[in-house]
Amino acid sequence: MAHKIIKLGSIFILLASCQSPDQPVNINLNELTIYEIHQAYKYEVFSSQDLVSTYLERIKSVDEEINAISIINPKALEIAKELDEEYQSSGVLQPLHGIPIIVKDNINTKGLPTTAGALALQSLGRMYDEPTLIKLAYAYEQGTKHRLPPQ
Repeated sequence: MAHKIIKLGSIFILLASCQSPDQPVNINLNELTIYEIHQAYKYEVFSSQDLVSTYLERIKSVDEEINAISIINPKALEIAKELDEEYQSSGVLQPLHGIPIIVKDNINTKGLPTTAGALALQSLGRMYDEPTLIKLAYAYEQGTKHRLPPQ
């Protein structure tokens, strides 16, 4: 039974990847897992750029009402394009490859303001990333979340 489900899922992925490049990609963001995202990249159902665009549209559609996102990295789509190109040339997906993240506004992020919701801090750009973000970047580069960067 499980074998049939896997086979049907594979057929679905292959059929879904046959859509025309001019058609917008419809990505259901509810409960989307890293594994499912990587499978979609692998079978060309959607790209990192498609995923980031979908998240940006979702943020745009709901954030005015809930006011949860204080800033969006203006280079988000550019970064997604670079990741797509990297995957196309290498064929390797690292564990966090092409996975968009949201960083709380009290965690320093290099090049972006860290305001903690305070208007007085809006003009301050940060020159370094918090250790938490450094560890995430290191996990991406090393292909494992269990190794820590050298001190």
